[in-house]
Amino acid sequence: MLCPGWVRTHIAEAGRHRDTDQRTDPSRLDPATAKTGLSMFKAVQQGIAPEQVAEAVFAAVEHERFYIFTHPESKTGVGVRKEDILRERPPTLLTI
Repeated sequence: MLCPGWVRTHIAEAGRHRDTDQRTDPSRLDPATAKTGLSMFKAVQQGIAPEQVAEAVFAAVEHERFYIFTHPESKTGVGVRKEDILRERPPTLLTI
């Protein structure tokens, strides 16, 4: 199971494939949504190279590891999410 962090891809630009009338007009977004979108765009741009993800996948297959974390620090969030589920509480908002 691939659990990647931010990876330098063009996913943040996926709207470019939509018809013009189906694209999101940034000027119509509320400030919070616009800020979130910009933050995500920047995170993707600063992410790891896709080749690093491929290397992690091949290494995991070679060593028969099921979970593939490209960013080990994301395991903290997995642990918090697990506890939220087991304690039947709403998801904890993390800033890692």
